Amino acid sequence: MKGKIASIVLSGMLCFGMVGCGASKEKGSDDVESTTSESISETVQGDFKNISPRNGAEISILNDEMESFCEQETLVGALVDAYVTKTDCFAPKSIEFSWSCEKAILGYTLTIATDENFTENVTTCNVVGDSVLLENPYTGCEYFWKINAITESGEVLQSGTLSFKVKATPRPVTIDGVSNTRDLGGYATPNGRVKQGMIYRTAKFDDITPGGKSMAINGMKIKTDLDLRNTGEGTAGMQSPLGCENYLRLSSPYYEIFSTDQKAQVREIMKVFADESNYPIAMHCSLGRDRTGTIAFLINALLGVEESDLRMDYFLSAFSYAGSAMDSATFVMLEGNFERMYGGIDGTYSGETYAQKVESYLLSAGVTVEEMQAIKSIMLTKN
Repeated sequence: MKGKIASIVLSGMLCFGMVGCGASKEKGSDDVESTTSESISETVQGDFKNISPRNGAEISILNDEMESFCEQETLVGALVDAYVTKTDCFAPKSIEFSWSCEKAILGYTLTIATDENFTENVTTCNVVGDSVLLENPYTGCEYFWKINAITESGEVLQSGTLSFKVKATPRPVTIDGVSNTRDLGGYATPNGRVKQGMIYRTAKFDDITPGGKSMAINGMKIKTDLDLRNTGEGTAGMQSPLGCENYLRLSSPYYEIFSTDQKAQVREIMKVFADESNYPIAMHCSLGRDRTGTIAFLINALLGVEESDLRMDYFLSAFSYAGSAMDSATFVMLEGNFERMYGGIDGTYSGETYAQKVESYLLSAGVTVEEMQAIKSIMLTKN
């Protein structure tokens, strides 16, 4: 019998404390390739056989459509339209741990950690059967794992230490009942990587299921629900559907971020991200594409994320049902509006780098140097 542990158990470990790692549910172990010479000979290690993931494997959690899109050298709106189906093509692949043992086993224990000594971010779970799914892992991270078992005769079996790496890609996540959900982190910058597990960008939470709420609160540890909608849009202005005590509703601008009123909105929103006590934060509007995309763009641009990754993150909304919900051409909504923001800052504000130009823009909006430095300190890691 195949056993599946509730995803919240593993996701809770992966989201909690692992902020230093580098960005229909499908299993991701079927298409992995070993990247080291340490793969298990004939898929056997001690009493355990047919072990997956293979030792040293690199695994992508992106589904095939998103993987193909992200591998393109140049991302343009017309290319986005080639992938848009107006359905949800956003869900990441799960990673399946599986093995076999010829001895009669009373039960298995699977232990996962982020270091080979099993001292950091350790989760141990009992497994009924010989497989378990890992959901919503961090990207760009290496994981270490091992299997323990007790036979019917009382013999204790243990595998050696195995490892695999999750490919450094954008990190979509699954929250049941919520579309267009992904981590803002994982992208490389000149000063380190943007931390994961700190800021999530999503569509509205109005239709979240009990399972989705459990994942958001217990698995992803979301502390602050930052609602970028106007009062009266769905549940905006009421209380958080997540049940977060820290529910903030602050209207966000769409693309046009240069007027006095729009800068004032940006200023108030940035104050939320400058306060470390608010993290982890889930920010959303209705679709998670426009207002949410605007703030995600500003934060990652401030942190030094490259233009190609800023564009990628912005365009990925097209793979969600919410992000492709309107009838007008996706490339018009995404590419045109992205260029309006990117070019508006690039051609107007001073700085040797684009990140410095974003700093100049934010200063003009009333965001202080101290607040910008706080965001960088919270959100960047050298790992």
